[in-house]
Amino acid sequence: ININFKKMNNKLRNILTLSLALLSTVSFAQSFDLDSRTRVNMHGDNSMNLTEQRTTVSTSMGGESWGIHLSSDVNFMHQDGTNGVLTAGVYEAYAKTNLFSFADMTIGRQAWDFGSGALIGSNQWNAVRTTRDGMLFDIDNDLVDLSLGYSIYNEGSAGEEDWTYTLINAAKNFGDITANLLVIQQNDGMGDELTATGLDLGYSAMGGALDLSLGMNRVSMGDDEMEMTMIGATYNISDDLSVSASQTTYGEQGFALLGTNLGNGQDSWLTHGNLGYLGADDEQLSIGVDYNMGGIDLSYTMHTITNANNDDEYTASELMVGYSLNDNAALALKYATSDLYNVDGDDYMWLTLSVTP
Repeated sequence: ININFKKMNNKLRNILTLSLALLSTVSFAQSFDLDSRTRVNMHGDNSMNLTEQRTTVSTSMGGESWGIHLSSDVNFMHQDGTNGVLTAGVYEAYAKTNLFSFADMTIGRQAWDFGSGALIGSNQWNAVRTTRDGMLFDIDNDLVDLSLGYSIYNEGSAGEEDWTYTLINAAKNFGDITANLLVIQQNDGMGDELTATGLDLGYSAMGGALDLSLGMNRVSMGDDEMEMTMIGATYNISDDLSVSASQTTYGEQGFALLGTNLGNGQDSWLTHGNLGYLGADDEQLSIGVDYNMGGIDLSYTMHTITNANNDDEYTASELMVGYSLNDNAALALKYATSDLYNVDGDDYMWLTLSVTP
């Protein structure tokens, strides 16, 4: 058997050189991220003692006109008297490519947020966030930023895996004016369809000192229609201090959707960390103040809910204190109270540590 070791060595050298070049290219185009959140729930009399840990590990790789993104969540929940529960799952997994410099196509599991989040959102507050399995086409041109999407709702609740969504989102900036129009067609897999539309407008006045906003949302399903309208204003007194006011009104059939950044009823404090959707003919007046002093951020919002049909009046408030420990870690305390569903009032409190190396 004759073996030409010199020729073999040359081939091996060429293969190794090519492999190192490819690995260097891939490594240069790769990025890794880690996001850790530890939240302690101290509701009511502070005896809940429930700790939730959510860690997201993600990696992205790609070239000039393509990319792949993978991320996974590891959740750990511990309460006094238990051994704790550890779960893990895929958060996002998608591929993205550019189509002839005309549009970006993204296929796979994605977290979608469009407009104000009242019609579709990823709910970053929860330990298990909302994602959608589908495809998205982003068309960016001088006329309008256009997104076309088709997806399956993936929140994990029984029976909802058959829900499909088709959406069109158009966004445009006109100097000091911003506009976003979202149209969603939902099918629950059993022949029932609904159409949701949301229009969000914003205007920056007085050289950016005053920000005005208008949001109009409607859901129609056969003869049933739900409406929610919000108007708001924020006045920036200085770079560190701002005050805001908004009013949200609901139609005679109320307003509610799944898969958004707002929850339903009393559970919204636990699932979304906010007051959530209200009932039919409710009116919500919110007044807030936000002050930032270096690494400390303070915000307080008072909500007053009234209903002209029954002359009832309820209140809810939110207090947030945030402290930036360094460039990679932040500590936040949120306290909320509401007498909307309990005449004696419900109290909620969370202490959250966020770390991003």
